Amino acid sequence: MGALIDRLLNGVLIVDSTLRPLYANRELLRLLGLPDAEPLLQPGGLGRFLPEDNRQILLDMTNRLLSRQSLRATQRLEVVRADKSTLWLDFSAALARWADRDVVQIAVLDATERVTHESELEFNRAQLENQAVELVALAEDLNAEREQLEAARQDADEGQRFLQTLIATIPNPFFHQDLEGKVRGCNAAFAALHGRVHRTDLFGLAVRDLSDPAFASRTEKLDAELLAKGGNVFYEAVSVDAEGRARTMIYNKAVLTDAAGQAVGLVAVITDITEQKRMEEALRRLATTDPLTGALNRRAFMDAARRDLALAQRHGEPLTVALADIDHFKRVNDLHGHATGDEALKQFVGTVQGALRASDVLGRMGGEEFALILPHTALASAMLLAERLRQTLATLRVRGPSGEVDFTVSIGLAELGTHGTTIDTLLQAADEALYRAKSAGRNRVIAA
Repeated sequence: MGALIDRLLNGVLIVDSTLRPLYANRELLRLLGLPDAEPLLQPGGLGRFLPEDNRQILLDMTNRLLSRQSLRATQRLEVVRADKSTLWLDFSAALARWADRDVVQIAVLDATERVTHESELEFNRAQLENQAVELVALAEDLNAEREQLEAARQDADEGQRFLQTLIATIPNPFFHQDLEGKVRGCNAAFAALHGRVHRTDLFGLAVRDLSDPAFASRTEKLDAELLAKGGNVFYEAVSVDAEGRARTMIYNKAVLTDAAGQAVGLVAVITDITEQKRMEEALRRLATTDPLTGALNRRAFMDAARRDLALAQRHGEPLTVALADIDHFKRVNDLHGHATGDEALKQFVGTVQGALRASDVLGRMGGEEFALILPHTALASAMLLAERLRQTLATLRVRGPSGEVDFTVSIGLAELGTHGTTIDTLLQAADEALYRAKSAGRNRVIAA
């Protein structure tokens, strides 16, 4: 298990109630700039990497978990590395058992690049907001000059040209609309967002002409509320671009008024944060899935299992837990190499996932052992599914350097209520059934 944890792409730290480290994997040591774990595992060793305030935050979070005030906790903290450089780390903690006592297991991810990206995004957003305010002020000034100073027409024309040039050069989509919601001006970026070459192609069109009905309905409601109360509004929404791709956008809108302070429309700047959302999703997958097979990792599986068990108990529905283990997997690695063994694990997961429903949950518990949660499934039906999987997996062939390799699996099952009422007791019952399946000759399915 230690070797498996050492190969994880995220750091792992296990601490006691005093925040004394009991274990740290290789990735965590790399993040802290340590050649080995000795400086970290000494008493008070963790404190040298955390400012006092951050150390107290992590200690409070640990105590909440150990006292079971929380099931899990997350915190982003600034950390000082061994070379005195700083970085931001995301700490995701949960209660665990270590040497027959309660400890806190913490998954650690490097969030430095994300923090930097968010800071840059916030700076750019602030810049765009300032530009929008300046543009509104310029528009108001130009309107006042045209009404009051006919003799300064040429200056006003030059100001108008400057305004148009400024709007055109803003890289983010920008537009303004009248009280009826029709576009009265925009830049090239806004036209490109809607698949138009010329900005004037959008003039006179409303949001219902440019978006799907659901998005248009929500936008019209928000615009009406903004015009009623004044000021500006800032919100996130998902829209579809001209190529049919879903884009996550941040809309920053403000009321445009005339010289008398009466609302005449809205101005808006749009920021595309699709890539940021993609990065967040990638981080989420990294924290919850096994990097080799794509199945849920143990922590994420246990979270999903507790959720499904609670739902099944609340509604009085059946649920079955299964543990599957590839037979003689060490022999596959020893005789054919770890690359072949890895491919066998991936083919196992691909085959099982292809046979499951959307509500079923597959997780890698470690090594060649996998667990299944089958909601809405009584033991008899689960036995049939497990037997079909066993037969299908026995027909698979994995190509290795020395030729094709086949493998079989043993499966143990336990049913909610009959064999336990918690995920821990069900997994224990399924594990005992799995042990009997292996003792009986392997390549078989046995219920607890």
